[in-house]
Amino acid sequence: MLCLHGWGQTHQNLETLAALLTCSASPILFDLPGFGRSPPPPAVWSADDYANHLASYMTENNIEKASFLGHSFGGKIALCFAEKYPEKIDRLILMAPSGLKPKLSLAKKLRRLGIRTSARFVKAYDRAFGKTIFNDVFTPRFGSSDYQNAGAMRPILVKSVNEDISSKIKSIQCPTLLLWGRKDMETPLEIGERMHRLIAGSKLCIFPHHDHYLCNDVGAHLMADYILDFLRESL
Repeated sequence: MLCLHGWGQTHQNLETLAALLTCSASPILFDLPGFGRSPPPPAVWSADDYANHLASYMTENNIEKASFLGHSFGGKIALCFAEKYPEKIDRLILMAPSGLKPKLSLAKKLRRLGIRTSARFVKAYDRAFGKTIFNDVFTPRFGSSDYQNAGAMRPILVKSVNEDISSKIKSIQCPTLLLWGRKDMETPLEIGERMHRLIAGSKLCIFPHHDHYLCNDVGAHLMADYILDFLRESL
C-alpha cells in the first residue's frame, strides 16, 4: 500500500495511521517530490506527472500492483494514477482528496472575481513602478496559507488548484473508499458527494465531527477501523 500525504505535509503525517493498518496491509511511506526531505520536481509538475513518478517508483521497486492511501493532494495524485495506470492499481482509499473545483455561491464568485481583478491591477502597478505591493500586502491578506507557505513549490500549487480531474475519474473502476469530514473547509463535503457519484461503486463515509485533517491524533484510529473493514470487504 503506497501512502501519499497531503500538500505541505510529509510521510510523518500518515505514520500513525499506517502503523494501525499493518495487520492487513504493508504500507510504504515516503515524501512526495518537493516535500519533507524529497527535492522539488525539475519542472512545474501536474498531478499526472506525480502519477508518472509513482509508476516509475513501482517499476524500480518491482511492485506490480498496489493499493493507494491518499490524503488531500495525495488523494488527487492517487486518482490520476488509477485513471492512467488501471492495471497497477488494486484499491483506492482516499481521505478528502482534492481534484474537483468547489461550487461557489454568487457572492463568493463575485468576491473571487474582485480579488483576481485587483491582483492583476496590483501586479501591473508593481511592474510599472518597481514596487512590491503584491508580495508585501496583497498575498498576505488574500493568499491561502498553502499559497503563502509554498515557496519554490508555489507554481505547482497554483497548477494543482486550477486542475480539475472530473473527466479523469469517471473511468475509475477499482474499489474505492472515500472518507470525508463534514466540517472540511479545504475540500468541502459537496466535493466528496460529487466524487462519489462520479466513481462507480465507490463508498463514501462521512464523519460529522471531523474536518480536513481526518487522520490527525485520535482520528487515525477511527479511520483505521473503516479502512480495515473496507480492505476485508474488497478482498
